[in-house]
Amino acid sequence: MQSARQISPYRIVAISLYIGVIISKFVKSVTNSCDLPVIVPNDTLFLGTLLALIGLEFFEHRKFANNPPARIAILLLITRMVAFEVVRLGDCTYFYGFLYLIPPLLAFRYFSPAVGYAVGVVYFFNYGFRMTQAWGFVETVDELLIYTVGIIFGFMMANIANREEQNRLRAEQLFGDLQQSQDQVAELAATEERNRLARNIHDTLGHYLTVIGIQLDKAIAYKEIDGEQADQAILHAKRAADNALEDVRQSVSSLRDDDHFTLKDALNDLVQASGELPIELEISGEESRYSRLVLTTIYRIAQEGLTNIHKHAKATNVKIDVGLGLNQAKLTVEDNGQGFDVASIQTNADNPAAHFGLQGLRERLELVGGKLQIKSDLDQGTSLNVSIPRKELGIQ
Repeated sequence: MQSARQISPYRIVAISLYIGVIISKFVKSVTNSCDLPVIVPNDTLFLGTLLALIGLEFFEHRKFANNPPARIAILLLITRMVAFEVVRLGDCTYFYGFLYLIPPLLAFRYFSPAVGYAVGVVYFFNYGFRMTQAWGFVETVDELLIYTVGIIFGFMMANIANREEQNRLRAEQLFGDLQQSQDQVAELAATEERNRLARNIHDTLGHYLTVIGIQLDKAIAYKEIDGEQADQAILHAKRAADNALEDVRQSVSSLRDDDHFTLKDALNDLVQASGELPIELEISGEESRYSRLVLTTIYRIAQEGLTNIHKHAKATNVKIDVGLGLNQAKLTVEDNGQGFDVASIQTNADNPAAHFGLQGLRERLELVGGKLQIKSDLDQGTSLNVSIPRKELGIQ
């Protein structure tokens, strides 16, 4: 992955300068206007050195992109400096002077701005010395002015390139962090969905299977002594099984967003599927004030409450009261059963195997900012109380 594999502007400029020196020497040779002496008259060495420099740019780009290790960077810098001197010895055009812009910019990029400035000063005096030997003072000043403007411009561009490189690296880091965050969100969403499905399975199938089991036990017990009661229990079990199947269908339909859930109808179906246990149901307020999530939470908690009553309470009367007020929704499930020790349940509530239902209720209420309170005394029944605040626009 490397956007750094895109060739850098510096490298394009360097290759252009190498080609410029070759073209300049070729033009001078063809026109026989190369009247300056050269120490290396062999054009093959001159051309080979420049072609090797071009090859070095592509090699470095392919091998290290724009960031070679420190030792390799030193070797690459020295190699270019030596090659530039070979080019100088064979150039009669003084176009090679532009190559002296490259080492300071390379040192700037490889190491630090201070190193780049130091190398620039060295090349300034070196170039000035060469010019003084070949030309007069005035011409030397002109060349040094051109070199100075060039190196200043080069350092400015190098600063901009460094900032862009740092911004790119920061952007890549931010993108990596964002990708990691998205992966974590996706994992959390998947975990929450698994937990939601687990709660639905427990609340829905657990409730109906409890009712079916109780009614079948009753049918078995009354089979020999009261056939009519046994048949009635079987009918109740059959109705609970049908309701369980319908609830599963609704859950699947809910996943497809084509389910039309109403709390009133769902609670009425729940009461009718509870067999012969007398249940008094009261619902007040407007469902439209609350989100689907809040209404579903109220339904599931009422369902879990009835499941526990069927399993443990031995109650003869149950009351479910739902109030969908302007500021909060309330649910109360009361029974006149045998009750239990609330303190022991609260103490062991973290044991999911023993009290998965209570754990599921709390998880559901956390999603909507609700609170749960359980009151119970031995032989005096149990009261399960839930309150859920209404948020703006009913969005929970």
